[in-house]
This record gives sequence, C-alpha cells and structure tokens, in this order.
Amino acid sequence: MYDWYTKLTSTVVEIVPRKSQGEFTGIYNTALPERCWAADSQRVVLDTAQRSRQELIVVDTLSGTVCSLTKGSPLGSWTLLTIDRDLMVAKFSTPSRPPMLMVAFLPPAGKEAEVNWVCLEESHQIQEITWNIHTLHPPPELDNPHYAGLDFEAILLRPTQAPEQTKFPLVVTPHGGPHSVFTISWMLYPAVLCRMGFAVLLVNYRGSLGFGQDSVA
Repeated sequence: MYDWYTKLTSTVVEIVPRKSQGEFTGIYNTALPERCWAADSQRVVLDTAQRSRQELIVVDTLSGTVCSLTKGSPLGSWTLLTIDRDLMVAKFSTPSRPPMLMVAFLPPAGKEAEVNWVCLEESHQIQEITWNIHTLHPPPELDNPHYAGLDFEAILLRPTQAPEQTKFPLVVTPHGGPHSVFTISWMLYPAVLCRMGFAVLLVNYRGSLGFGQDSVA
C-alpha cells in the first residue's frame, strides 16, 4: 500500500506459498471494485479465489489481518458488487444455481465473522445438474521435485437424472492463462452442455490461481 503523506510503500498481506485445506491461500484479484472501502477507511472488502471457490474477504490495512466474510456459508462462489457505508451487496452462485442477490452490513473490526447475509433475490436450483469438486494428486513420477506435494482440483458437472453407472460423453475444459481459475460459480455454457446430456470437467491444473504461490510458480 502506498502512503500518500509519507511517500512510502508497505506490504499489507504477504504472499502465501501454499495452504492446507480450509486456510487462506492469498489474494488473487486483478482489480478492486470501484467501491470497496469500509466506512472506517481502514478495511478493504474484496472477492478472491480460494482454490476452486471464490470468497469475500475483508483486509485490515493497519494490522494486515484477513477475515473471510463467507466462511461457513453454503458451498459456492461470491462476488462483491459494491459497499456503501458498510452495506455490502454481493452475488452468490453455484454451477447449478444462477446468481442470487445478497446483502449484509459489515460488522465492526474484529467481529467480521459475525456477518449475517440476507438474500434479496433468490434463484432456483437446477435439479438436473449435479456437481462436485475432485482433489487430484499427481503420481510420484510426475511430481515437481521443487514443489513436491502440490495437488490440484477439477470441477465435474453431470446430468442428475440417470442411473449411477451411466457413462456420459465428457467435455474436458482447461482454462486459459495459465494463471486463471475455474470457480464453483454459475457458468452458462457448462450448464447448457450438462442439460444436453454431457458431463463437463473444468480443470484447475498447476498454474491456476487460488492455490498458493507455489502452485503458480
């Protein structure tokens, strides 16, 4: 962060090399929302990839602490739309649920985990689509010795109304970049393919954002 008065630049949040399940993976955001500052002019609210999920976090620019505003919420992805006098407006979606409009007031500093989200506009779950996240580990002969032990994830969508042993035609989609990421959010084309009878695999290979700096290196 750049201090206009002292003309000094300081690091607010350090780079995270890698993470364990459920821990903060770092900030992966190309641009902040136009409105992202809390009313105290001290905290910043933003959305960022955390593995295959996009979460909302609040960063205290004085202490450097980071707190999730969506931890414990239903599995899915969040995007901050705006914040005005601590009233946050966001959207929440999953691969089988189009975006819903959510609002909440940002709690005082140190009590952010007490945030209470309220749905203003609910969308319907598409029951014909089933999805889950698969965590994958490369075999030892393909593991990078400089970054051993890294895993990656893939999001699998498939039609729901079919016998369990049914084999669907599979569409495998790697994202571009390579420094990009698929999140468990609403995506029209995979949903349409799934409704047409295809299974869709969205692969977050090594180099994907949201898995720590070692995965990007």
